[in-house]
Amino acid sequence: MQLFLVAIALVIAATAFGASTIRARSGSAARSGGRLSSARLKSMSEREVEKLLAAVERSPEPEPTMGAMCYDMAGPPSTCEYVCPACGEKTVYSDDNTWLLSYELPTIRLLIEQAAASGLDMALDESRFCSSCTPGEVDPGLLLEIEYEDGREIVSEISEFDARLLAGLLSGEMSYVTENDGSEPLRPELGRLRELLGVQDR
Repeated sequence: MQLFLVAIALVIAATAFGASTIRARSGSAARSGGRLSSARLKSMSEREVEKLLAAVERSPEPEPTMGAMCYDMAGPPSTCEYVCPACGEKTVYSDDNTWLLSYELPTIRLLIEQAAASGLDMALDESRFCSSCTPGEVDPGLLLEIEYEDGREIVSEISEFDARLLAGLLSGEMSYVTENDGSEPLRPELGRLRELLGVQDR
């Protein structure tokens, strides 16, 4: 019984340590605001990423697959409340950005989380959605922050399409999942992937 209690205590301690490591990863996480980090102790190297890109370039393109052809999509809400994950403040939108916030942003978060499972340290900076983190007029948009093993950082504007490309590549696939659950080959999008990953001139 005593050994069982000791084992439980060790599990709880390890979980708490892991959570504190993610929260306190670096000063850049605190500076960026709205940052959803995948933080880990060691990121992938550029060489490892280049190998993934090279594999896509030299492999035969997979055939596209069709996704759902027709289904009813709910329209965007007339207003949308954005809660900043960094500061907790709320910003209310009542324009075209309600679609982005209600549908695209949750999907992008999930795709980046999936991509980050590869070992590449990457994070979303959502500060441009937040009226508190971005004083003055907000200009909604997402930034992707990538940090390589050697400390080099890449920051790019990112869309849902970009997130789908990254999730496909970093999962080791030759294709990416489309918004209607079909698939398309990654090779035609290698240029954009290199831009996002900061290896276009390598």
